[in-house]
Amino acid sequence: MIDFKNKKTVILLATFAGIAIVTLIASLYYYFTLSTPLIMQDFNNKTVQEVNDWILESKIDESQIVFEYVFDENILKDTILSQDLAVDEKINKDTVITFNVSNGFDTELEIQLVSFVGKDEAFIKAWFEENKFLDVTFELTANDEIEKGLFVELNIETPSAKRSDVIVVKISVGEKSVGVPIEIPDFSDYTLKNIQAWAATNNIQLTINREFSDTIKKDSLISQS
Repeated sequence: MIDFKNKKTVILLATFAGIAIVTLIASLYYYFTLSTPLIMQDFNNKTVQEVNDWILESKIDESQIVFEYVFDENILKDTILSQDLAVDEKINKDTVITFNVSNGFDTELEIQLVSFVGKDEAFIKAWFEENKFLDVTFELTANDEIEKGLFVELNIETPSAKRSDVIVVKISVGEKSVGVPIEIPDFSDYTLKNIQAWAATNNIQLTINREFSDTIKKDSLISQS
């Protein structure tokens, strides 16, 4: 019979009870976490953000996840292309999962240009958009030999160009006449390179004044005269 009046006996019983409770908690933790294996999901065509959300939710160590970026002409940037661990495979603490991720199309890819002679602005614009050029501007110019609305020339003479190159396409407005005015565009959305290319194409003297700004990013227009 246990003597609950004995202080040593009570302390001993309390100690055993504490050990039992800790053991029970540890067992439950193991049962609901460590003993339940994590299963690989299908992340194909999902985003990197969705993978990161899953990592946080599943408490996977970030060192177990590898993202390898590759250029892809058709798949949006940060989209999962493939994974090296099959769906429903078990994941343990030693598992390393590699995801191939789209880095979008290659902006530095060099594209062979086609002849635009005899082509109008709509055709040329569609061609550059289809080939994913990033910085294409159309300018009007008087020309005695080329019909109004048709291609005159590009600002580059090489047979190919990178998608990131500044491209200026000159389109004829028909015959020259004395004092034909040049329409000044709103340069708000132009890059500095674009503005310089426009000025060179139209033989306009350009003066650039640089100013500090806390709200407008570098090489962007603050104002124009």
